[in-house]
Amino acid sequence: MGQRHQIYLIARVRSRNGQSSYRCVGAYHHQSCYGIYPLQAMARFLNLIARDENAAVIREELLELDGKYGHPWKDNNIPEVPCPYSLFLVSIAWQTDLEKMDYNYLRPRPSELDVKAGLWDTQNDDGFSIIDITDPQTPAYCFVSGPGPYFVPPQTKPIPAHRYLADYHALHRIPPFDPGHPEAAQART
Repeated sequence: MGQRHQIYLIARVRSRNGQSSYRCVGAYHHQSCYGIYPLQAMARFLNLIARDENAAVIREELLELDGKYGHPWKDNNIPEVPCPYSLFLVSIAWQTDLEKMDYNYLRPRPSELDVKAGLWDTQNDDGFSIIDITDPQTPAYCFVSGPGPYFVPPQTKPIPAHRYLADYHALHRIPPFDPGHPEAAQART
């Protein structure tokens, strides 16, 4: 039970045959992350990876993968967590809100996912966050809505943050600007 959300880190990495392609370098499951929380967590993550010290470690992790593994979906030798520090930063961003300590992100415990698992192989209620960390100081990111009127896996497309939130509100029939709704009040702060 919960409102499941997964976070996928991707990066352009050179495989053993010299071909450069995107592959999943970190995957994370949060059992209860919904509404505006994924957007707030994304902002915290982007702030963390923009720091020179963190960006340097992320680049080092990606260099460590360079040329070592085969095709992204066929090579079973890649570790389940190929970029542990990057995933640690995801964990911090998605579990901790230092500005609002009254909300406990640690319920229930989030977990790492195997990077070889497919996007649609996980239980998901409220969507995905996908972050390209190829260059950690200029990352690209998008969201994918969870089940509902906009969720048809073979046709699902990446969407920007404002559309993700609009889809969430439509799915759960929450008026996005209802001043009495706790989430609407939180969005204004």
